[in-house]
Amino acid sequence: MGLQKLRAWIQDFTKLALIGVGNPLRHDDQVGLEIVHQFKDRVQDSRVLVIESESVPENYLDTIVTFTPSHILILDAALLNRPSGTTQFVESIPEIPPSISTHTLPLYLFTSYLQRVLDTHIGFLLIQPNDLTFGEGLSPEVQETVPLVVATLLNLLE
Repeated sequence: MGLQKLRAWIQDFTKLALIGVGNPLRHDDQVGLEIVHQFKDRVQDSRVLVIESESVPENYLDTIVTFTPSHILILDAALLNRPSGTTQFVESIPEIPPSISTHTLPLYLFTSYLQRVLDTHIGFLLIQPNDLTFGEGLSPEVQETVPLVVATLLNLLE
């Protein structure tokens, strides 16, 4: 699942902003939103800020900066050229032309701003989608990944 890197990256956090991004009307693009939604219902920790940003994480810049997280973890669907539901943790993403991104502001601009304003570590937990067409609900392959990621995140925060 690519979570060994995540485990090492998150081990010394003092405050974590967990941000789910994606379009809830494009099937598997909403996987990051579903993960943080389920996670938020199971964690009560003042060191963790949970945000369901949909496709506009920049709307939460003030909230994130005010929280001053030591670590920011962004969960999103991404084309990884792997089997559907596969996860991969990375600490940077390439500049993606806006025409092929489902986000209002490309994530690299969003994270570049946060890096300039905060002394923080930024990571991405990416999930390979199966279906990005218009519609609601996750594909079965991606849906199976959601509780595994939620359990892993809960475990990492203990």
